[in-house]
Amino acid sequence: ELHRFVHVGEADRFTVVAVMTGDGGESIVGEARYAFDPDTVLVYHFAGRGEAPADTTANGNNAETAGTTAEGSLVGNGLRLLATPITIPNTPTLEWKSGQSLTISTWIKPAALQDNAVILSRADGSASFRLLLNQGMPIVQLGTARSQPAAPVATGTWSHLAVVADGKTLKIFLNGDLYATLDGALPALTTPLFLGASENGFT
Repeated sequence: ELHRFVHVGEADRFTVVAVMTGDGGESIVGEARYAFDPDTVLVYHFAGRGEAPADTTANGNNAETAGTTAEGSLVGNGLRLLATPITIPNTPTLEWKSGQSLTISTWIKPAALQDNAVILSRADGSASFRLLLNQGMPIVQLGTARSQPAAPVATGTWSHLAVVADGKTLKIFLNGDLYATLDGALPALTTPLFLGASENGFT
């Protein structure tokens, strides 16, 4: 019986995971995709230098475009979000149904404060979702409705950012604490997702 997974480290595309068993023993496995439950549809470790981000789950939701590698990030390499977005094509496992539940989790370290810096976006006409940093303040946006800003994150410092949608409300968590909420539900979307600048020039 497995009680928990502990992420130990990674080298290139090979992730080492320590598996804690019920009797207190430990074993090591090397296939990262086996460490995720079926509800986890996409995980990027940004291990490849100058390559399109590769999904480490069994779903194969790889990005289409390469990004700029950020060397020496929190764990291994990271991705530097610039003006050119990283495109993630839609797949059956990435399709959003109206009002579905969803959790997005990432680590961020802004180099500088700027207006409406896009972290993640997806849109089809007026139906849209965006996760932004506006002058360092995490914002979630559905259509034209935005969550209320609070204190900005510090530049040059790692912060954990998560968005949780439950079909009625979107909640932003910053370093584990509730940061902001927005009434509303995710729209049905089958368009590509974008990391960084969005598909319609919104930056």
